[in-house]
Formats: sequence, structure tokens, C-alpha cells
Amino acid sequence: MGHAARMSSDPTRVYTTPGATVRQGLAPTVVLPDGYSAGSASGTPRGETRVMPSGPAHLSAPAQLPPPRLAAPDPSMRTDRYPVARWVFGTVGAIALLAILAQLIVVVAGSADLSMAINFLGLFGMTAALVAGISSLMLAANPIRVSGAFSAFRMAGLLMAVGTLAMMAMGVPAFYTPSAAQVLVDALLNVVVPTLVLGSWLFLGPRPRLSVKQIGGAVTIPAVWLVYTMLHGAITGFYAYSYLNLAAVGAAALAVNIFFLFFLAVAICVALVYLDKLLPWAPRA
Repeated sequence: MGHAARMSSDPTRVYTTPGATVRQGLAPTVVLPDGYSAGSASGTPRGETRVMPSGPAHLSAPAQLPPPRLAAPDPSMRTDRYPVARWVFGTVGAIALLAILAQLIVVVAGSADLSMAINFLGLFGMTAALVAGISSLMLAANPIRVSGAFSAFRMAGLLMAVGTLAMMAMGVPAFYTPSAAQVLVDALLNVVVPTLVLGSWLFLGPRPRLSVKQIGGAVTIPAVWLVYTMLHGAITGFYAYSYLNLAAVGAAALAVNIFFLFFLAVAICVALVYLDKLLPWAPRA
């Protein structure tokens, strides 16, 4: 290099003669043109540099980058849009909650025993309508709501809507003699409400939202209902569904019934996730 470098006692520091600067020490030896320094702070004397043990050499005056540009907001994420979805979800939620109220009014009016109203509160169709009503009203406030917890809650409402329709199709034995008003309210609660819930999801979503990771959260609400129903039956002796009555079916059959219900619930959730990916993006209006 034409000139010898005088080494200092610091292995990561050298003094140079004009013409070149030699870096040696913990990092590989690098030769830089005179007038530059490697990784040094301002104020380093000319011809002297402190070498960083690792990393490439950098010029002491880095290039100035332009300030970052903020992305324009996505118009599709505005919550003041989708008036049709807002109206539909709000209507479904209101009908679901009114159906619960009508069921309780008819039961209390037709029976002097208030315990019957408590028994009705624990029915699967009542719980399904409550979950569907709350989730639908939340979507009426924000039709494109994005939340993993809410999506699991929404999936639970869809799952329970399917379960309610399945129970009605199987003809679950009635534990009371319904009046004409009770027949109408039962149809509203157990047929109309779950049909509206599933229909609003098929046409208005929101999609895509559901995932396999949310299945555990979705089956939690039916599981809590199942535990409550069995505890309530063990205390009061009231079982709306005979296949959950331990005294009637026995422990082995009860275990099989619970396993089948759990397997069926997970299978329905998997089908909902698949449809969520298959169906087109929603809502659009």
C-alpha cells in the first residue's frame, strides 16, 4: 500500500498514514480510501477509525431515505357502507330476541308454575336463538366485523342453528301439551329463526371469516349448554331431551350420546369452514 501502518494497543483501532486506512482486528481486514471511516460516530479524527467487530463497512454519511408514504384507506373497510346487510342482520337479531320473549310470555301465561319458564330457558332452541340474536345485532352495527373471537361466536350461532333444525326434523318428543299460540311460537323460535340465521350468512356472510382454529371456541357454547342441561336435570329431574337423562339411558349410552353430539358438532363446524372458503366474498351491499 506504499506506507506502513502503525498499530495501536487496541486491536480494533489503527493509525494510518495518508493514502489508505487499514481496518484489522476482530473483523476481516478491509482497506478503505482515505477520508472515509467505517461504522464510526461523528467526530472521529481523520486517519483514525474504530472498527466494529462484525458487519460490513458503511460510509459515515448514509444516504437520506424519503419519508414513508401512508397508504390510502381501503373504501371497502368503511363500516358506514352495506346498508342491506345492516338492515338484514338487524332484522334477524330483533326477530330472534322477540321469539325468545314470546316463548317466555306464552309459557308463563299458560302455566302458573314459574319453574316451567326456567325449564324453557334451558332449551337448546332458546340458547341458539340468544346466540344468533346477539351475533346478528353485532353485525348490524358492523357488517364487516373482523375478530377471531367474534368469528368463533358467529360459528357457534350457525352451528346451533343447524342443530335446532336437525332436532325439529327428528321430531323431538314434546314434554308438554302446546296450545295454538305455543305451536306458532315454537315454529318461530325453532324453524324461522335458525333459517333466517343460516340464510343471512349464506347471502351476506361476512366472508371469509371462519377457520379451523375457531372450532374449539365455537363448540364451547354448546358444551356449556350441555353441562348446564345435565346439572339442571340432575337437580330438578327435568330433562327436555331423554337421550341426556342418565337415569333413563344409563352411563354407557349417555357417554355414547355425548360423544356422538361432539363429533357431529365438529363435523358441522368443518363444513361451515369449508363453505366459508367456497362461497363468494360477502357482504357486497
